[in-house]
Amino acid sequence: MNNMSNSIENEVNEFEDLQKDTRFSLESFKFRKKPVMQLVKVRHRQLNPSVHNASQMSNFGAVRTLAQKSLGVVALLSLITFCNPRAVHSQGAVFKQIQSGQFKAAYPQIKAMAQANPREMSYQYYLGICAKGTGDKATAELALTKVVAGTVASSPYSVNAVQALSQLNPTLKPYSCAPDGKTRRWSPKAMPLKVFIADGLGLNTNLAGRDLASTEMVQVINFLHSNSLKQIPGYRPHFKRAIADAMQVFDWAIKSKLVNFALVGSAKSADAVVLFCEQTQEGVNGVTVYPLEKGQPCLIQIALSPVNGLPDPEAFRLVKQAAAVQIGHLIGLGRSQNQGDLMFESTQLPGGRGAERPSPNDLAMLRAIYSMPCDILIK
Repeated sequence: MNNMSNSIENEVNEFEDLQKDTRFSLESFKFRKKPVMQLVKVRHRQLNPSVHNASQMSNFGAVRTLAQKSLGVVALLSLITFCNPRAVHSQGAVFKQIQSGQFKAAYPQIKAMAQANPREMSYQYYLGICAKGTGDKATAELALTKVVAGTVASSPYSVNAVQALSQLNPTLKPYSCAPDGKTRRWSPKAMPLKVFIADGLGLNTNLAGRDLASTEMVQVINFLHSNSLKQIPGYRPHFKRAIADAMQVFDWAIKSKLVNFALVGSAKSADAVVLFCEQTQEGVNGVTVYPLEKGQPCLIQIALSPVNGLPDPEAFRLVKQAAAVQIGHLIGLGRSQNQGDLMFESTQLPGGRGAERPSPNDLAMLRAIYSMPCDILIK
């Protein structure tokens, strides 16, 4: 099969997986099935974004057969509706213009396509390339940064977007904020995020310092509500202030009204709960678990073993830095492999730390994810 048929087959497999699973709504914190139309649309040169080949969009026979076999009549009708020859010809012409370097001619339509479907990373990628070709550096940089933020690092779109960004802005080193293929951020309606800091308390050893399954998260919430947490060795009272100070390193995002925080005195009313642990399973300095069901808080755990035996000022500084990284994850940032970033974390460098404040890279990623639709919008 050609690349387009393989792309549709990937979408079919995703649909079949979603028949067994669910995901959070873009509009609410309720679960929904992913729409068929979103699943079976033709993705332009999905597998090889270095090739702009309009002829790949013409082979509908194999696609129709595959969709009819796997999705049935409803999906087939959706596919045929989406893939009407005029629309495909028009979009194919845009990509052909981009391929031939006619960026100014292609720019209005690719910009309209990206605005109409802002979560479609292929459109964002082509918008970035086209804007770069016309000299619109600001639009190019934002569009290409969205591509990197919104896809896994191995995605062909991400790889090519990183390369294009290195030509636009050699100092910018973007990173994925969708490690599992999903971007997350908080709804403006959720602000300020209510944060509860447990005073030196943490989970039992079997649950501490790692990601949690849905049933385990229910256990943790029961522990929180029944005050059944344990005291973690190595905790010092001023670490609570270090956590609070960590939120303020995102002052740019706070002033820009992207996020805000408020401390609360009870886990029951919190959007995020900060606990402590001796060490994390991966050897990094903290771990964040996102809500798995409606009504659950985000759970942050800060490792204390890395600061054992250190003088108070140094221990305070390192706990604050570890907490700032996890606050970054809380508001949607991913892991960076650049040690000049706050969000640097590496399992190959246990205990390794990045910057103490968000770098220009971190801020660029935050700007990108809060200016695009996401896969999971937390309210």
